[in-house]
Amino acid sequence: MAVNDHHTKRLKRTLLVCFSCVLLGSAQLAQAQGTTLYRATVLEMNEGQSPKPMMGALHQAFQASNMQHDRSARTLDLECAASITVEAMRELVEANGFFLLGFERMGAEGPERLDAGDAFPFPVQWNTGDPDLDQQRYDEQKALWIARNPEAYELMLSGENNAKTTHER
Repeated sequence: MAVNDHHTKRLKRTLLVCFSCVLLGSAQLAQAQGTTLYRATVLEMNEGQSPKPMMGALHQAFQASNMQHDRSARTLDLECAASITVEAMRELVEANGFFLLGFERMGAEGPERLDAGDAFPFPVQWNTGDPDLDQQRYDEQKALWIARNPEAYELMLSGENNAKTTHER
């Protein structure tokens, strides 16, 4: 079983590295073309809400292209030449039936959180090698987020996709 755990961890690291390379390569290609890649974390206000009106509004407002919505991961990836602020993104997303839970620009050096210091990004649990401290930090951040975002939290609980996100550093 220990050998199996080792192989699983190794496979996860390999997949993470491959995904990072693809994402960074896409970001570099977008920069070369004069466009920027963005990733929004979104949650539908009503279960089954279609992302199409939101994507149409993004295209109209920012000439966004290459959009992809992943309902299970709650992500919306898009590419555009225009610079998009958190406020503009939140207004557009919420006007089309979704909550904006996070927003980042995908740069050549990796993702840059555009919502840093804002109240709405749902916390993530980082694996730093100290599981007790990692859990304590996550629980504190989650409690603060819930207190500031009760409506979004209720929707998350009532939906099918309420899994906790974990990132390794």
